[in-house]
Amino acid sequence: MYPFDEPTRQVLFYALPSALILLALAVPWLERRASRALARLHLALLALVCLVGFLLYTNQNWEKRRYFNPYEFFHYYVGSKYARELGYARLYDAAVLVDRETGFAHESRELANLGAHRGGPEFKRLSAVYAEEEAIRAPFSPERWAAFTRDVVFFRDELAPSMWEQLLHDKGYNATPAWTLVGGTLANLVPLESAPGLRALIALDPLLLCVGFACVAWAFGARAMLFVLALYLTHYCTSHAHFRAAFLRTDWLVALVVSVCCLKKEKPFLAGALLAWSALSRVFPLLFALGPLAVLAWSLWKRTPARRAALRFAAGGCLVGVSVFGLTLARGGLDSGLDSALDSWGEFQAKIVEHDERPASDTVGFKKLFLWTIDFRKDQGPEIRALFEERQPAWWACQAAFAAFLAWITRQRALHEALCLSFPLLWFLASPAYYYYAFLVVPLLFFAERLARPRRALGLALIFATSLAARAFHAGPTFGEHFAFKLSIVMGVLAAYVAFFAASSARRGAVLVRAGAPDATAEGA
Repeated sequence: MYPFDEPTRQVLFYALPSALILLALAVPWLERRASRALARLHLALLALVCLVGFLLYTNQNWEKRRYFNPYEFFHYYVGSKYARELGYARLYDAAVLVDRETGFAHESRELANLGAHRGGPEFKRLSAVYAEEEAIRAPFSPERWAAFTRDVVFFRDELAPSMWEQLLHDKGYNATPAWTLVGGTLANLVPLESAPGLRALIALDPLLLCVGFACVAWAFGARAMLFVLALYLTHYCTSHAHFRAAFLRTDWLVALVVSVCCLKKEKPFLAGALLAWSALSRVFPLLFALGPLAVLAWSLWKRTPARRAALRFAAGGCLVGVSVFGLTLARGGLDSGLDSALDSWGEFQAKIVEHDERPASDTVGFKKLFLWTIDFRKDQGPEIRALFEERQPAWWACQAAFAAFLAWITRQRALHEALCLSFPLLWFLASPAYYYYAFLVVPLLFFAERLARPRRALGLALIFATSLAARAFHAGPTFGEHFAFKLSIVMGVLAAYVAFFAASSARRGAVLVRAGAPDATAEGA
């Protein structure tokens, strides 16, 4: 029966990734058999997994008879629409004032302090917000405050009272000024009272995803597209509500994926532009540029034929980066001075740094292992920050050494492969929340390109195995039982495999060069 009941969902959470592991490992055997019938059966089974994955992925939406996520939508719609008035620190404060004006009774007497990056506790009392009412409302005109009130009441009415209370204890609005430029423009153009307009905003992410999947089929073929689609629909990291029925939450991912596709199809300028937008939207995708930049540096030094494409990739990235950054400055008001225009970026940086340093139970990366934060309390932020400051020389030495190693082993790769093989750097240097590991689709594309080779099939199987591990580690909505620490180890194993694969392939290529092989750049994995 559909929608699936909870026992069925739990079985499918494990059965679908397990099936994908087997389907990945079966490809080398299928290629040796060279049977068209078996190849078609393999594609049909992949498509079946995708179909069941889609039904599982949208199960809750069918249960509620709607495709709308007001919790996530509130943060990015209201946060971007009123960014000028609220910045990054006042979203919840202003919402609480609306609650008081409209008669909503809070059970909790505190809320998240979104200005903690300026100094102060993680939470603050409602009474402290009420005392600042004049300062909070000052940036609003009467018309804008009335519109803000309507928007807050709209989202509050869409949520249960307990969920609204939970929302006010979350992490606020954290999009970059570049994303705010786009999201805020759309939010101001489309009022919530317009049902067709709201449906159009909700449809943006599904439409973008369809474009991304189509580009994968164009660049890598139907089988790779089905594996990408299966990952998105079945992996634990993409199951989070952030990716469903929210407001433009997948733009960075689609831009990143299409960038890889454009490099594969020898369109480096567009690829660079798309990667630049992905980085401007979420920052950490910038680390994927390490491999292509290593190719650029090597090709310029050795004057290899790859330098022209690498230069066009860099030119596309620089053009979009400079242009969009300039637009965000203009939006901030250059007439009031450069310092004022840079305030939004400075505020964003301070908030993200504070957010990164705060103990969290859902962030995944090498930093978890480096600081060995298996057990921690939320009030241990100062202790963990002090420990990191003490170990910073070792941290940056490790980062520099690993980045240099990764650059060296990717320097002679094709540009799209170099980008994909930069994945280990994200695990090593960044510690994003687990749901941002949707970027596993990037190493997936690398392995899926030549799945007839056993080591590539094994790499693809490992990617789907990370979903099984994450499901096994999951211990409820608070992510207890050391979830993030365990998943950091699992993702580290995958990152190590990717790095080992790249290093061994580079060594094999060097041996072929010395032997005078006709195709010395091909790796035999």
